[in-house]
Amino acid sequence: MATFTYEALNQAGKPQKGSVEAGTSEEAIQRIKAQGYFPTAVREQKVKKSAVTGEVVKKKKKPSSFSIGRVSTKQLTTFTRQLSTLQDAGLPLLRSLQILEGQLKPGKLKNVLMACARTSRAARPCRRRWPSTPRPSTGSTPRWSTPARSAACWT
Repeated sequence: MATFTYEALNQAGKPQKGSVEAGTSEEAIQRIKAQGYFPTAVREQKVKKSAVTGEVVKKKKKPSSFSIGRVSTKQLTTFTRQLSTLQDAGLPLLRSLQILEGQLKPGKLKNVLMACARTSRAARPCRRRWPSTPRPSTGSTPRWSTPARSAACWT
């Protein structure tokens, strides 16, 4: 006989979960109905035989979560989708990070966003950082005479 897990509704309409021993899923449904429940889902539990003893061993679920640091994949996916939406709406990056930081629960991702926003607020535009440095030009100035700073810094 196999073990079937089920989800059912009781006579009051409240959900119930449990398991039942039966030969087939139809037999399991009949046993659930005999208990006075209306089955909504019936699944056979996966079992695995032990190679050493020949006993039936319940298969354990492996955690299928992947995480970066202590940030789960689900949390990271949600964050990137929300950030993309805010960027598509035309909000500045710093404002988008502040909005998302306010929505997050305390944790690793929120700490990283707080640090990111704090360093972004403290940063000054490139022209204020290097006021004496000339702007790179496309004219006849030799390449070796321009400072080694990226052109993106000047936009």
